This record gives sequence, structure tokens and C-alpha cells, in this order.
Amino acid sequence: MPNLTIFVQQLAPRQQLGVSTAMLQSTRMVGGMLGTAVMGAVVSHSFRQNVEAMLTARHGEGWRSWLADPQTLLNADSLAQFRHAAAGADGLLAASRELLVDAIHYSQWLVALGLLLGLWLVRKVPAVRLDSAVPEQELRHE
Repeated sequence: MPNLTIFVQQLAPRQQLGVSTAMLQSTRMVGGMLGTAVMGAVVSHSFRQNVEAMLTARHGEGWRSWLADPQTLLNADSLAQFRHAAAGADGLLAASRELLVDAIHYSQWLVALGLLLGLWLVRKVPAVRLDSAVPEQELRHE
């Protein structure tokens, strides 16, 4: 990421240096937040759909409220409560864990596809020459 910052700072006019750097950092931060939120929604939606299909196939609809929430698998207290309420349902618990892993893998494949799309789009960015020499007039203070 430092290369992108240097690239932007080299291309921006001197009086816009701070604004361009701040815009780059803000865009990066907002993009990261949006990406995390979208992938979280994808994982959650995929997990819930797959758990509902699994419970329907195994006639375990009574456990839908427990197993459709990933916190049951991730939170020690919720897991203990589920095990106490559903004695003998370890098979459903193991299947739900596998479905959560599958949902995470699905989101990672989507990220990989987005990365490939981004790499393809980068090819379309025009070449820019970065000069290391600063013109003499910019070195003088007015």
C-alpha cells in the first residue's frame, strides 16, 4: 500500500498533496468496511440457507432458532446451552459447523473472483511516468 500512496503523492499537485493522501486513505477505509460488511452478509445468508435445508432434510426444524445463528457455534455459553437443550444432537451440531466453514469458503471464492476482476481492470489503467526529479522552480519558496 505504500506504493499507492507514493504514486498518488507524486501525481497530485503540491497544493493538493494533503487532500489527495486523505482521500486515498478514506477511500481505502470505506472500501474495507464495505467489503467486510458485504462478505459478512454473504456468509450469514449462505449459512442460514444451508442450515435450513439441512434441518429440513434431517427433520430437525425444532432446532432452527438455535442453529441458524452462528453464535451458537462460536460462543461457548450459547454452545453449552444448546448442548444442554439438545442432548444427542451432536450430529446436527457437527453438520452446522461444516456448513459455516462452507459459507466462509464460498465468501472467499467470491473475494478471489473480485480480485481477478480487479486485476483485469488494472490492465486498463493508462501508463503514468513518475519522475524522481523535482523541477527547480518547485524547490524555491515564495
